[in-house]
Amino acid sequence: MTETPLLHHEDFQGLVGSTFTATIGSLLNHTTAGNDTQVFNSKVELELFETKFHDYPGMEGFSLIFITDQENLFDQGVRDIEHETLGKIQLFLTPIFFHSKRSGMYYQAVFNRIMEDVDESRL
Repeated sequence: MTETPLLHHEDFQGLVGSTFTATIGSLLNHTTAGNDTQVFNSKVELELFETKFHDYPGMEGFSLIFITDQENLFDQGVRDIEHETLGKIQLFLTPIFFHSKRSGMYYQAVFNRIMEDVDESRL
């Protein structure tokens, strides 16, 4: 198992628009002709579409929205992800409905944790 470092919103802000590669254990390849096939141990390219910081007192929270083409559908779960800057990490990705003019399948990763050094001015 890959040891994922403690990641922060700032680690992803400059990576919007870049490509991440996810290893998917089981993938449903969907075609418009209706010829769906199950594929195992596939690699799927995900584009980091958006990052969002969630400002909660005493907490660090942020979310990442990824997009991939509609032909590659996979269930939520922990995925091995690779990126040229971050290296190998693991993220729990969940398929979501995301309103956008871009067609594709959207996935979200959410981070929430208690801040060890709470800035009292934020409370």
